[in-house]
Amino acid sequence: MTIFNDKYGDCLVTTNGMFIIDKIVNKTKNTIDLDVPGGGGLFSTLGSSIVATSKNNILQDKSPDLSKRIKFIIDCGSDFPDDGIKPLIDPWNAGIVYRYDKNRLTTRGYNEYDGDYRLFRYETPKLQIVAEDIINLGEKEIGMIHLICSPKRCKEIIEGLKINDQGLYKCYNYVWEPTPDLCKLEYLPDILKILQYYKKEKGFNIVFSPNSEEFLQLIKGGELILDPTLELIKEIFLANYEKLSTDNEHKFVIRCGKLGCLFFNDKENNFTQYPAYHDKNSKNKIVDATGCGNSFIGAFATTLILTGFNYDAACVFGNIASGIVLEQKGFPKFDKNVEGIPTWNGTTFDERLSIYERKL
Repeated sequence: MTIFNDKYGDCLVTTNGMFIIDKIVNKTKNTIDLDVPGGGGLFSTLGSSIVATSKNNILQDKSPDLSKRIKFIIDCGSDFPDDGIKPLIDPWNAGIVYRYDKNRLTTRGYNEYDGDYRLFRYETPKLQIVAEDIINLGEKEIGMIHLICSPKRCKEIIEGLKINDQGLYKCYNYVWEPTPDLCKLEYLPDILKILQYYKKEKGFNIVFSPNSEEFLQLIKGGELILDPTLELIKEIFLANYEKLSTDNEHKFVIRCGKLGCLFFNDKENNFTQYPAYHDKNSKNKIVDATGCGNSFIGAFATTLILTGFNYDAACVFGNIASGIVLEQKGFPKFDKNVEGIPTWNGTTFDERLSIYERKL
């Protein structure tokens, strides 16, 4: 425990994902929601915070201050609604860094849904999290970083975390979520170059995690296939495995929505499927999928570093966190039970883990 804490210090896990205040227009339901806190970074932090409430023995750190080592930067403009946002986020007890700048507006987005169609655009200039921001989150090595970015930005951030001329880096462990607009066949070579450059033999561990639709667009191209079967995903992956695995030894986790996730075990040369937390027996609890993928990755990344890279546990914990986020619009209700144990929508994480393990 001491060795683990001494190595990673104040920042165990963080993300380059942003905080965004969203306007959500659902044309199918004819609804408009204003000032909705969101962004990939915020939901990733939620996923990490959910895992931090577990007391399962598989985790190497179960200390009360664990959640404070989950770092996330929120850039607050002159219009930032403190009273509307902080009461929702601060109870998680994460290491939120609020940065105020009265000379700009908070990053805002417009989300429009119409059936399977989604439109997103920024309504104010975005302020991205860069390597210089991340490097200042702690003095010691950072345990894990969740990246949501293009190959170009991925390399910029990792190189920006180089701390000396001898090639030492502030962080060696990453879960890389590609931006959806770059999940196209033409960008695959750039992604593979990054995975090949930051090889495991150099000390890097990178997990590449698109969702199933993005994966097929990236590897196969062609028309978008909604809700692809697990069989199709496996078939396409194995047909391209030699190309995907060239000299890098990094891992692939494909997020498959209601089908859970797929993890490819390169040592055994096969897939493990981890079912979603909610299934047909609990479908009445499924409300809104917004942020589920980001929450999965935050939980996955945090579990991975807390277990010494136990991929089975990371996939399970990720699915549970995603299932919690699925149960309402916005954020789950955070509270504590009579024993003082944190609950999410009235149930502790470890109670949910027991429920989930019965599915396996």
